[in-house]
Amino acid sequence: MLFRSVGIRSFWLSQTWFKEDDLVNRYRAHVRGFDVEYFFTRRDGHLMPGSLLQVWAFEKFFGAAWWPIVVWCAVLQVLAAWLAWRLFRSLFGERSMVVLLITAVLWNPTTLDSTMWWAAAMQFLPLQVMFFVVVLAWQRSIASHAPDHPALSRLVRLRPGSAP
Repeated sequence: MLFRSVGIRSFWLSQTWFKEDDLVNRYRAHVRGFDVEYFFTRRDGHLMPGSLLQVWAFEKFFGAAWWPIVVWCAVLQVLAAWLAWRLFRSLFGERSMVVLLITAVLWNPTTLDSTMWWAAAMQFLPLQVMFFVVVLAWQRSIASHAPDHPALSRLVRLRPGSAP
């Protein structure tokens, strides 16, 4: 099910190419190069140094090749799905509900549009991966009854008794 979902999305993505924002980001990466000003320049009100790092790396190492972007998006989708499966198994154990939930994650049509456009996928897919990482870490922290890890507590800010 995982490879079928990611395979179909990768096939659809491979049939597209760069859109306007992608081309603007690639041009800026090509012209400006690797400096602080490039990474912290706002684009339409967005500050996105992580996405611009991806653009810079793909521009530097692959140029206008589209296939590395398709592969990168597929890898992030597989990672997000694997983390979702780990989270659901950790929360619900060996129940059929886990299959239903992972199916909803893999075949959710609302995520399809954001993975078909590179400028959106650069923001959405790492966010999706980190969502499952943080919730899984938080759930494990609560389940272990161990003292809160300071980094996790600062990241999540949802400990009982702490102000949001």
